[in-house]
Amino acid sequence: MESNHDIVHHVQEHEDYSSLTRVVVICLDEETCESVFQWSVHNFINPQLDMVILVNVRPSEHFTTPYGNQTDYLIKIAERHRDESHALLKKYGAQLTAKKIACKAISMHGDAQYEIVSKVQEVKADVVIVGSHGSGFLKRTLIGSVSQYCVNHCDCTVIVAKVPQTTPQDTSSTT
Repeated sequence: MESNHDIVHHVQEHEDYSSLTRVVVICLDEETCESVFQWSVHNFINPQLDMVILVNVRPSEHFTTPYGNQTDYLIKIAERHRDESHALLKKYGAQLTAKKIACKAISMHGDAQYEIVSKVQEVKADVVIVGSHGSGFLKRTLIGSVSQYCVNHCDCTVIVAKVPQTTPQDTSSTT
């Protein structure tokens, strides 16, 4: 059976793992990764106490087309998603390593809400930090919210880091 996760980054160089008393899972996705990561590092992570586990869940490519066998195409998409996930995790793992923060990065595939809750239970996380996309009521109702699912199903504390909304540049000219 194929594993649904890859360990992408694992730093063994922390001086004393016995001093690490808290496991913090930071959920990274393409849309919220920068703000969630920066908020976590600046406002929550304690380098002397925390083992940080970065996770990214990429979608599974399980769909069919009416145009015949698309296996090669699906394999290429899956490889691209895997490479993008690994690059994202390596980028943020390297930043933690540079700050002397013990870390591990895990790339998974599947349904994000289920994969995150499963991994949080597996690593016995004390805290999960996840970003909010700021979806409206209708979208949350129809497709659900990963952050809300984590709040309702994780056995540990879940922090939802609200991502700052970007506003379009004012294009009106003044005369």
